[in-house]
Amino acid sequence: MNSETRNRRLASITSAPALLCLVLLSAGPHGAPAGAQPAAQDVPAAQGELYAETVNVEVINIDVYVRDGDGNPVQGLEADDFELFVDGKRSTISNFYAVSGEATTTEVVKQAALPEELPVGEGPGVEVRPLDQRLHVVVYIDNFNLTPFSRNKVLRELRIFLREQLSEDDEVMLVTYDRALNMRHPFTNRPENVSRALLEIEDISAQRIHQNSDRYDAMREIEDADSFYNAFVTAEEYAKKVRNDTEFTIQALRSLVDNLAGSAGRKALIYVGDGLPMIAAEEAFWGVQMVFPDQMSMIRVAEYDFSSDYQQLAAQANANRVSFYTIDARGLSVLSQGQVDYDIAGAAGERARLDQITNSNMQAPFQLLAEKTGGRAILNTNRFLPDLERIGTDFRAYYSLGYLSPTPGDGRYHAVEVRLKDPQRGWTVRHREGYRDKTVESRMHDGTLSALHLSLGENDLDAKLVFGPQTLRADGLYDVPFRLVVPWEKIVLIPQQGVHRGSLRVWLAAKDEDDKLSDVQQVPLDIAFPSDQIDRTEGTEYVQTLSLTMEPGYQDVAVGVRDLLGGSKAFIRQGVFVGRRTSGP
Repeated sequence: MNSETRNRRLASITSAPALLCLVLLSAGPHGAPAGAQPAAQDVPAAQGELYAETVNVEVINIDVYVRDGDGNPVQGLEADDFELFVDGKRSTISNFYAVSGEATTTEVVKQAALPEELPVGEGPGVEVRPLDQRLHVVVYIDNFNLTPFSRNKVLRELRIFLREQLSEDDEVMLVTYDRALNMRHPFTNRPENVSRALLEIEDISAQRIHQNSDRYDAMREIEDADSFYNAFVTAEEYAKKVRNDTEFTIQALRSLVDNLAGSAGRKALIYVGDGLPMIAAEEAFWGVQMVFPDQMSMIRVAEYDFSSDYQQLAAQANANRVSFYTIDARGLSVLSQGQVDYDIAGAAGERARLDQITNSNMQAPFQLLAEKTGGRAILNTNRFLPDLERIGTDFRAYYSLGYLSPTPGDGRYHAVEVRLKDPQRGWTVRHREGYRDKTVESRMHDGTLSALHLSLGENDLDAKLVFGPQTLRADGLYDVPFRLVVPWEKIVLIPQQGVHRGSLRVWLAAKDEDDKLSDVQQVPLDIAFPSDQIDRTEGTEYVQTLSLTMEPGYQDVAVGVRDLLGGSKAFIRQGVFVGRRTSGP
């Protein structure tokens, strides 16, 4: 299996059992410059634990889109034009970043509380965006919930969008859902490569046509039923199937959103589908009600309601700074769905009502996900490009309001509201409705998985992995050693009783060719270096050897590293052939 194929399957991101054996075998008590490590007895024993007060400073960025009555960006606003409320309380805007077209302006409104200077622009003009303002776009084609005709109609205009609306520092990835999540093209800053991959997708089966056939059969059976009981049983059997399919669809989206967590900056998920049900098979229960109006067919509908699941998905997206841009690929329907798919008993007005219920039910999740995450929903149109261009405007014209979290890492969800102090008539303000202030543990866990699955993540520590010779064990597994290498200048050390001490923590995870995933494991690394030899660290690297026990075959290994004193972090992914050969650094 080649590397391209290995990287395509994403179906088991969260659900795969931990079948890989990933065990820490060794971790030395201290680190030293590569090639010049002092013996362990040269390092004074620790007099108790390292005590150092660390302050986690977390800047929360809220991306805000201000539009006039014609939908055009409102430009030229400053930080003083906005009011920011978190959990109903006014919060001070500490950082302000404005993007208008290709020009960007950065202004730090209040900087005194920050530990370091954040990236600040020189004023108006084209500049490289700070890491926390970079854009990652995921094009998500839900083949399981699309018909070939509607899908290919949208894909043609999506290719134009990719060519015309992305800038050179934007990254785009292509994912399809085919009852399993598949990465068709990894993140790249060359959208033309993703456009070519979109062409290939047109030859892949789109499966909503089978679901439409199931719905047609169910509605016919309901109409022909000789009793309320038989009609209701048909509706419920159909609803259970739709519920099962919808659960898989939502889980796939949650998996992808989870694995975007490790990417700094803005994330946009462009979802293309023929609608998703807010209530599984709601139209079938309404069909029973219309055929048997004296019976209570809607009493069980709550069992098939997915509104809380979509709410949770939106909250999860907000926690990871992901905005949903949803596209209903069905476009405009000329004829009533009730007339086309089934001719339920009753007057034409009832058929139109059933059509309206069906359409609203299938579009409600698209609207919810877009509105709650600050994105857009493209509905009821056969011309997608104008709305796609508005999405492109969102990418290029926005304001980012940053504020210092008063309770960093509390793990709670916080509601956010942004207001204009002097809004003009017709102006609208969009932004995500909240965020979850993740704990450090959660951020590192999610970031390690992001690195493992999508090669996403920052590397503030300039860390690298170097795999060494492997050893075959009696049980057929292999001990696979690797060295974690970090420049000393990137690690914060505190002098204490003749020793410079530091503290790193390592998160490790692995997956094999079949995407079987290990648990994420943690390893603490306490550093103790003789103070009278500290000059030896200049220009050298901290090296720590660890070992994994792994099954033979190709494995991807991801490592997350955090300096617990300095707050810097790194996420690295590297492949290794276990039992055959090892990859280089």
